[in-house]
Amino acid sequence: MCTVTAQLQEGRLVVTMNRDEFRSRAPETPPKLPGEAADAIYPIDTQAGGTWIGVNRHGVCACLTNQYLGSEVDIGESEPVGAGKSRGMIIPEVLEAGCWQEVANTVKSIDPTDFSPFNLMVFAIGKPWVEFDWPGQGELSAREVGPDRFMLTSSSWNTDSVMAWRRQKYEEWLLAPRYLGTLPTFHLLQPRDMEEWAPLMSREKTHTRSITQVEVDNEKKEIHVRHWPEPTPSTDSPKTVLSMDLNTETVWEI
Repeated sequence: MCTVTAQLQEGRLVVTMNRDEFRSRAPETPPKLPGEAADAIYPIDTQAGGTWIGVNRHGVCACLTNQYLGSEVDIGESEPVGAGKSRGMIIPEVLEAGCWQEVANTVKSIDPTDFSPFNLMVFAIGKPWVEFDWPGQGELSAREVGPDRFMLTSSSWNTDSVMAWRRQKYEEWLLAPRYLGTLPTFHLLQPRDMEEWAPLMSREKTHTRSITQVEVDNEKKEIHVRHWPEPTPSTDSPKTVLSMDLNTETVWEI
């Protein structure tokens, strides 16, 4: 139940993710360094630990969405049944690996049967963008996506129709892209009477809990992570901004 977009423009990689969650789920913490020796920034799910988006000092960004199978279409808002490990623990593990190749190798070494179905995206400037797919059976597969723009979405309700509608709206947005600061307005799309379908989703039991954005600027050698908690269609400035220089120890927060 999330939506991810990625764009590459003039040496800048911008990855934006709407996190859709149950209204009853425990709060999340905004992006932060998880420890003194940490080399990655990401928000944290306080209920199960882990995260859904993050970036490391090598400029590698990873995002994870739940995957819903065809049998789950129209059955309501329920999480797919699977193995006991939290999918949110995947991103901290792979980002700790280091550079793009080491991250990719670490993903390939994961035993996906430990987890419920997921899609994992790995982005970096000057490297292939890769989507890793685990539908709950078979082997973890990988495919290159991009190379300069990408969108992936998921929905536990009316799965195929909602995903198709969002893809159409994304293609329409690409014809005349607009932003509120750095935030693509596509992520704030919530037409009246379409709240259950929209990227900025609102349903009885679930909603878009937050929007998090990673920007990697190769020219300036900087990484910025922005976080909008409880976003609305009129959301503008992020509440949290964390920044760090590529391959250095400098980190500051606004």
